[in-house]
Amino acid sequence: MTDKMELIIQDTYNLYKEMLNLPDEERIDFYRNKLMGPFLELFEKMNMPLNPETIGSFPVTGYDTEMNVMLGKLKNADAWNKAHDAIEISVLRFQQADVSIPEKVLVGIFLGNPAFLTNSEGYTGFGGIPDYIQIVIAPNEYNLRHNLQHLKAAVAHEFHHNVLFYNAKER
Repeated sequence: MTDKMELIIQDTYNLYKEMLNLPDEERIDFYRNKLMGPFLELFEKMNMPLNPETIGSFPVTGYDTEMNVMLGKLKNADAWNKAHDAIEISVLRFQQADVSIPEKVLVGIFLGNPAFLTNSEGYTGFGGIPDYIQIVIAPNEYNLRHNLQHLKAAVAHEFHHNVLFYNAKER
């Protein structure tokens, strides 16, 4: 990785696992503080509430089985390392083109509600605020195929937005 940018891939796998082991009444605070806490500035800039439905995720209770199945699929597909690799490749390409990149980027992969994501093949993302990328995915046959090419493309796409707005902000 380049010394010009700190890349943080949030360990949402273990955070979700920890949340799913909590009593229902403790989960929303955990979600807000642990899963979304690192993204607080993004939510404040967007004036968005810190709840899962805002980003197209399941509510924190009532979907334990579905969330565990999704976590297993993403872990088996090595999603977090694939996201890291997609950013590294993108950084190299931007550097080769002499395009400035942010000093830091935090990437979070969050479990999506398939009903919310039906029109986007089960995944979406947001990278329009420099320093933050969120990917929301309901792993399915389409977005898991070919070594997660769609997830990697979504991460690279959102990183492009991040770099674009970082450079627009610098001017």
